[in-house]
Amino acid sequence: MTRARLAWAAAAGLILFGCSPNPKTEWRQANTILITIDTLRADHLECYGSRAIRTPAINRLAADGVRFAQDIAQAPLTLPSHCSLLTGMWPRSTGVEDQAGFSLGADKPRLSAALKGAGLETAAFVASSILNPETGLGQGFDSYTGVSPGGRATTGSEGLERRGGEVMADALAWIRAHGSHRFFVWIHLFDPHTPYAPPEPYRTQYAQAPYDGEIAFVDDVLGRAMDQLRSSGLYEKTLIVLTSDHGEGLGEHGERAHGFFLYDSTLHVPLIVKFPESRWKGTVVAEQVRGIDVAPTILQTLGVVQPAQMQGVSLLTAASGQPSPTALPAFSETYYPYYHFGWSPLISLRTGAYKYIRAPRPELYDLSVDRAELNNLAAGNASSTARWQQELERGYSAATVPASRHDSVDAATIARLKSLGYVGSRTPAAPADARGLADPKDKIQIYNLLTRALDEADQGKVRESNAHLREVLREDSCIVDAHLSLGVNLAQMGDVSGAVSSFRNALNLDPRNVIATYNLALAYARQGKLKEAITGFSRTLELDPHQEQARLDLGRAYQVQGASDAAIAAFRRVIHDNPNSGEAHYLLARALAQSGLAGEAEAEARTAERLGYARGTR
Repeated sequence: MTRARLAWAAAAGLILFGCSPNPKTEWRQANTILITIDTLRADHLECYGSRAIRTPAINRLAADGVRFAQDIAQAPLTLPSHCSLLTGMWPRSTGVEDQAGFSLGADKPRLSAALKGAGLETAAFVASSILNPETGLGQGFDSYTGVSPGGRATTGSEGLERRGGEVMADALAWIRAHGSHRFFVWIHLFDPHTPYAPPEPYRTQYAQAPYDGEIAFVDDVLGRAMDQLRSSGLYEKTLIVLTSDHGEGLGEHGERAHGFFLYDSTLHVPLIVKFPESRWKGTVVAEQVRGIDVAPTILQTLGVVQPAQMQGVSLLTAASGQPSPTALPAFSETYYPYYHFGWSPLISLRTGAYKYIRAPRPELYDLSVDRAELNNLAAGNASSTARWQQELERGYSAATVPASRHDSVDAATIARLKSLGYVGSRTPAAPADARGLADPKDKIQIYNLLTRALDEADQGKVRESNAHLREVLREDSCIVDAHLSLGVNLAQMGDVSGAVSSFRNALNLDPRNVIATYNLALAYARQGKLKEAITGFSRTLELDPHQEQARLDLGRAYQVQGASDAAIAAFRRVIHDNPNSGEAHYLLARALAQSGLAGEAEAEARTAERLGYARGTR
C-alpha cells in the first residue's frame, strides 16, 4: 500500500469522503436518534454474519438503511470512544484517553451543541454512570438523564447502570412529549457490558453465551421502540443511527473484556444509518469508516455546518453508493495499560487491508487473509515495520492535537469502575516517552490473574485470592491494585500488621491513592495508633473532600482520643453536607453527651432515630 492510498489529508479532516451529494431539502426538518449500544461486536449480529444469535430488530433497521461493514472504534473504552463519537475527534485531540480522571473540555466541538444551535431540541438518556454529565458530555443537551447512585439499576451493579428497557422508556416518553418539534436524542444502552446478566427468556435461551443473551435482549428493546416510532409516524421522517463504542474480547488474544488491546474483537463495531424515507435502503458499504465520521454524517444529512475542529468526514457519498477516491485511515488507541499499570500504551493504524499496532514489540496484520490477527508480519521484518511506524507517526501527528485533561480520581469513581470490571488504580501523568515500558502482550496473563484474584475476594474466597495476588506481585511488584487488594484481604482476616505493610507498599507506588490512604488509616485505628489514624483520615479528605465515611471515622478517632470539640466539628461537617446521615446525627449525639451537652445530644439522638439509625448501631 502506497503512502498516497493512506490519504493523510482525509485523516486530518481536510477532504471529504468523495464528492458528497447534497442532502434533500426536506431532510433539514428531520429528527435524529443516535443509539449507541455499549460493548457490541459487529460479528455478533445476524446482519453482520453471526449465526449464533437472533437480532431481528437490528436486521430490519439494516434492511431499511445503510450498513457499513467496516466501522472502526477509536478506543476500546466507553468514555474515550463516546467522546470521539460525539465530537468527531480522535481521542488524543479530545483529551479523554481513559475512563477515570478525564473530562471533555468545554472548548471541544459537540454534535449536540451544533444541532441545538440549528434549532433542534436535544436530549440524552445514558445507561451507565461512566457517561454521567460531569464527564463533560452533558454540554449541548437540553435534558440529560444519567445514572444516580442508588438509582433504578436492575443488575448486580447497583446504582451504576440501568437496564435498556428503562432507558428506552424514558427516551420514548421524552419523544412523545417533544415530538412536535425537531429533536436530537442520544440513547445509550449498556446491557452487553460486563457483568453479563440477561433477563428471561434470554438468560435461559443463551445460557451458554450470556453476552449474546444481553444483545438479544437489547434487540428486543429496540424492536419495541422502532414499532412505536412507526406507529407514531416518526420512523420515516427520522434519521436513525445505530453504532457502538467498542466490542468485547471474549477470550481472543487472552482478553476477556476490553480496553487492554487493539484487536478487531474490541474495535470492529456495527454502524447502521437509516436515513429519512429509508433512502438508499439495503445498501452495504464495504470501505472502512471510523467512529469519528458519525457526527459529520449526521450534520451533513441535516444540512448543518460541520465545526472546523471535527476531524471526521461525512459518509453520505459512501451511503449513496458512490466509490470513494481515498481510503480513510483509522487510528485507535488505548492508554488503559499505562494509566492503570504503568505498562506501554498502544496505538494502531488500520487501513482496511492492514493493521499496524505500535507496541514495544510491534504488530502488523494482513486483514484480507488474517481477520483473527494471529500472524504477526512485523516479526523478523524490521524494514517493513519501520515504514509502518513512520506512517503511523506521520499520520497520527498530523491528525491530532494533544489535549490531556487528566485530573485526580475520587474513591467513589474508582469503586464504580471496579464494579464494572475496570481494575487498576495507578494513574500517573501522561508519558512523555513510553520506551522501556512493558508490552501489554507480555502482561495479559498477569492482568487476568489479578482480575481472577479480585473476583475471588468478592466471592469470599480470601485465601485463594491472597495466593493469586502474591503470585501477581512475584511477577510484577509494581501493581498497586495487587498490594491494595492483598491489604484489604489481610485486614478482613485479622492480620492488621500485614495489611498495614500492603497499604504502605501501595502508597509508595501511588502516594495519591485514596483507597490505600483510607484503608491504611483504618488499619492504624484498629491497632490503636490514633495519631497515625487521624493523619490518614485527614489525608484521605485532602484527596477526596466528599469521602463522607472518612470524615465519620475521623470524628470517631478524635472522640476516642478525647478531642471532643474536634469530633463534634467533624460530625457537624458531615451533617452540613448530608443532613440525612442518621449515622452522623447519632455519633454527634454521643459526642455532645460526652461533652455534657445533654439537651443537644437528645435532640440529635431523636433525629438519628427518625432517620432510621437506632441507638447501639455502629
